[in-house]
Amino acid sequence: MGRLGACAILIGKDGLGIAEVPSPKHKRKDTMSVRIIDSRDIDKLATYIVDSPVNYSDAYNAALREGKRRIEDAFCAFDGEHEEITPERLANSLAKLNQWSYAERYGDDDDVEPYVWGEEQQPGLWSQVDLYKALSSFLYQCEGQCQNTRLYRALENLHYRLAVALVGESPAYRQSQAWI
Repeated sequence: MGRLGACAILIGKDGLGIAEVPSPKHKRKDTMSVRIIDSRDIDKLATYIVDSPVNYSDAYNAALREGKRRIEDAFCAFDGEHEEITPERLANSLAKLNQWSYAERYGDDDDVEPYVWGEEQQPGLWSQVDLYKALSSFLYQCEGQCQNTRLYRALENLHYRLAVALVGESPAYRQSQAWI
């Protein structure tokens, strides 16, 4: 497969590009571990972000729409065309972010299987909390330079928006008397 640590495809503030990524000879000790996320999980996460098979609440659906728009903007910055994002296109980029982080962390990607989009996804539907937690887990597995990309920042923004929607719809929030 080659060394992902030698170069990486970036979705940064200036669009997609290729950047040289230093490959450490040893594990970094300043961060947590990184693992390669299963392709079926990446496929499902991308599908739920782009075209959720579940009709969530209005606030949650609005957060997903805005998140999708920001992700499309990150892609548009690269090719100058505002194409609608597809689950497969997003999944490929999510896998690249995760693999880039892994290669940057460990310096050796020889044991990493290449990502391939598949129609087979993890069974079962995700609730609003499941989707939020899956995105949390994905972001946790991406550390280092990939966090400086427009795509990563768009995903962080989506993560924040989903959290606001979840809290705003919770019974505890609705029943709270605190208003200053």
